[in-house]
Amino acid sequence: MQLTKTLNIPSREASGDRAPVWESGSVRKSRLRAALVSTTVFVVVAVGVAVLLAWTTNPLWGNYPQVPATVVGKSEANAHKSTPICTVTLRFELDGVPREATVRNEASCDRLPRYKEQVTLAYNPTDYSGMLIVGHDEGIRTATSMIALISVVPLLLLLWLSATRVRSYRNARKAASRTSWQEITVFVKGLKSNPEQTDLLVHARDDDGAEREFVIGYATPKLTGFEPQKDSQVTLRLVGDGDGNAVLRAPDDAGTCDATISTPNNFELRTLGL
Repeated sequence: MQLTKTLNIPSREASGDRAPVWESGSVRKSRLRAALVSTTVFVVVAVGVAVLLAWTTNPLWGNYPQVPATVVGKSEANAHKSTPICTVTLRFELDGVPREATVRNEASCDRLPRYKEQVTLAYNPTDYSGMLIVGHDEGIRTATSMIALISVVPLLLLLWLSATRVRSYRNARKAASRTSWQEITVFVKGLKSNPEQTDLLVHARDDDGAEREFVIGYATPKLTGFEPQKDSQVTLRLVGDGDGNAVLRAPDDAGTCDATISTPNNFELRTLGL
């Protein structure tokens, strides 16, 4: 059985169902569901953030018509807070018809045009509402920065989760699509285990009869009841893609989990604590 590009270990077909492992719902369906759900959540959140950013920055890129206007009033809310909001009332004329519009800006009124000052107003032609006082877009830029800062970490986490689930599905399909469960017997030379991850340093003879050491890593909660001990011999049921990715089966057949198989050097073993 080829576990990595340089590691081939003698194996035997496990008793029971001899159909390719990928036909098992416990292997295929759970990984497909996890990949679809995680990817869908990432796409929905990413689209939501994009829509929110587009809506927030719309006054800047919306190509709204502009007209000269006069400041006729200002009122400030949250004056004593870190983000005051100033509402500016402007008067302008279109086709001889006087109109008024208001523009909200996340800034102190002291930083905005003075009373009776002439400004350029970008307005929405559908309802003549004010969109932006040209040259005073601090509020829009501040809101855009806040949205970007708040959303970047969740988006990266969701992207990482989606990529992990998709990779799990792809690796499992490659490993399990053509063969049934295989069994290998190895000797546990060392192990490092915590509630999240278990790494087993094992050795076994390869197809040429040479002693080989390699590390099998898997998520501890996925194989409940499987508690190998140091200096013991264990039989593992698995399928691999020949490139260091495998699917392990719990001893009681209660579930499966992804595993990685590697042949680390001494420095890497020390890094792993083995």
